[in-house]
Amino acid sequence: MHLGARVTSGWKFIASFTAGPSFEFVPGHNIWDYPWKRVLRNQPAARTGNAWVDASAEYEVATVPDPLYGGTHQFPVYEVTVEDRVVRFACSEFSNNIWGYYVPESDA
Repeated sequence: MHLGARVTSGWKFIASFTAGPSFEFVPGHNIWDYPWKRVLRNQPAARTGNAWVDASAEYEVATVPDPLYGGTHQFPVYEVTVEDRVVRFACSEFSNNIWGYYVPESDA
C-alpha cells in the first residue's frame, strides 16, 4: 500500500508492506538485503528507572501517525549505506507483519 500521506512530525509516510516480499526503499535495492543500524541520539533521553524504557533511551525514535487509523507510533530510526550514500528512515511494524516506512521530511 502506498498512500503518500503527509505527517507533521518531521517524517513522511512512504509505504506499508509485509516482511515477505521485496520492498525497494531505494530504486533497485531491497530493504531486507541491508543491515539496519540504529541511530544514536545526540542527547540521550533521561533515565526513567524502567529497564525496558531505558534500554532504548540512547537511540533516536520518530513519532509517526498511523496513516490509516491516526494512532501515534514510536518507530526506531535506522541508517543503511547504499552505493556510498547513507539512507535514514524510520521503520517498524504497525501490526503483525505489516511494516510502515517513513523518511525525514527533508529527504522526501
